[in-house]
Amino acid sequence: MLSLIPLLLLLLQTAQEPAPKVLMIGIDGVRPDCLVSANTPHLDALAAKGVLKLNARTTSITSSGPAWATILTGARMSMHGVHDNSFEGLRLNECPTWLAQAELAQPDLFTASVAQWAPIHQHLFLKGSVDFSAAADSGAMVSQTAIDLLQDNQKDVDALFLHYDDVDHAGHAHGYAVDIPEYIAAIEQVDAEIGLVLKAIRARKAATKEAWLILVGTDHGGKDKGHGADIPECRRVFMLASGPNAAQWRDSAETHDFAPAALQHLGFKGARIPSPRTDPWWVARQAELNQRAATNTDAKIVFLGDSITHLWEHAGHAIWRKHYADHAAINLGISGDRTEHVLWRLRNGNLDGLAPKVVVLMIGSNNSGQINQEPKQTFLGIQAIVAELRFQLPQTHILLLGIFPRGAKADHPHRILNRRVNELLQPWAAKQSQLDFMNINLHFLTENATLSPEIMPDLLHPNARGYQIWADAIETKLAEAFSTT
Repeated sequence: MLSLIPLLLLLLQTAQEPAPKVLMIGIDGVRPDCLVSANTPHLDALAAKGVLKLNARTTSITSSGPAWATILTGARMSMHGVHDNSFEGLRLNECPTWLAQAELAQPDLFTASVAQWAPIHQHLFLKGSVDFSAAADSGAMVSQTAIDLLQDNQKDVDALFLHYDDVDHAGHAHGYAVDIPEYIAAIEQVDAEIGLVLKAIRARKAATKEAWLILVGTDHGGKDKGHGADIPECRRVFMLASGPNAAQWRDSAETHDFAPAALQHLGFKGARIPSPRTDPWWVARQAELNQRAATNTDAKIVFLGDSITHLWEHAGHAIWRKHYADHAAINLGISGDRTEHVLWRLRNGNLDGLAPKVVVLMIGSNNSGQINQEPKQTFLGIQAIVAELRFQLPQTHILLLGIFPRGAKADHPHRILNRRVNELLQPWAAKQSQLDFMNINLHFLTENATLSPEIMPDLLHPNARGYQIWADAIETKLAEAFSTT
């Protein structure tokens, strides 16, 4: 019997672990400098227990449509397709909201949204994508609806989004500035409304068994009585995270970081949800790559990817020096990375200070090889990386390589998954500007599609001969990119 005690204690501990919950609050049209000037005790209390960024950035088009689409999907405008308040071009099938992603992954979660601005429910939270959605005519109604949900014993709320619009109304009516009393008063009133919701969360009977991550932010600022332009007064926003697993946003945080933070707290992972790895050597390698970028700002070529790219530093070292030393090329590969890890790295310093002529991107093999991921998801992860590269390096040409073959024969399960990803990439890439897609897999294979150990000894990673094949295959395309950039 005594031997069972540790097991029982473990089971009790597991059973008592707090359930992860997320409350995301969007306050439309709040300038960070005005937030600081206002009397906001409830938001201040959240900030004291979390992370507050007052110099974050929203979308370059500072309208509510593209801004809320970015906040709620975690995707850049180039991915979700929204560029104005008409929501024309929205690609929800490729970029679902964070609530829809949570609902799809775990249908038994209770997800809810309450919004003042009607287009949020008309375009983003479509019927069936959340368990509960409600329109509200005022901030008070937003809060009361949320409180009713939180106090309803029949509804165990797991993920909740609230949208307040009264501050933006005040900005349009009176102006967005610290010396506009009506505007400051509107911020203070919303803070009071949020305080009531926070009180309801604390009062929940199950509060001691719930771990709430609270995220608060805005879609844009404003100047005079309007917004929409790509200017600091409109584009500079605040981002706040409080509670367990509060996002450690950098000073360069952007509003597309909200959705990943929410999903990560709920325990979800995905090909296009930026996610770091925690193993110490990876953390050290990530820091090393950030330093490598900072000290090699004249780099003309960047290689980006997983172990196949990483090992240019080992098996491919001599070939690298022969082909790329004159271009001050740098290697941003990390062994074992999937698309979500690369995306996180790009948003956390790997490209800081760089302006290369070409990025050579090859990623996705671990999405299939480690977790047998469905090809469409890997494809979306690669899309997200390209979108991030586009945003951070608008003048850079991207050479996107198809995922290399793995396994000895064509019917190897991971080879099949990689091939299907490549088949999705090719037609999509053909429509992109400043991007070339190359599938050089045939260069590694025999006539009967066999992968030889003489090129990839472990049937995954090239040896020196394999890296020479890679360098030769892309040489002409690199030369073309250099001549046109």
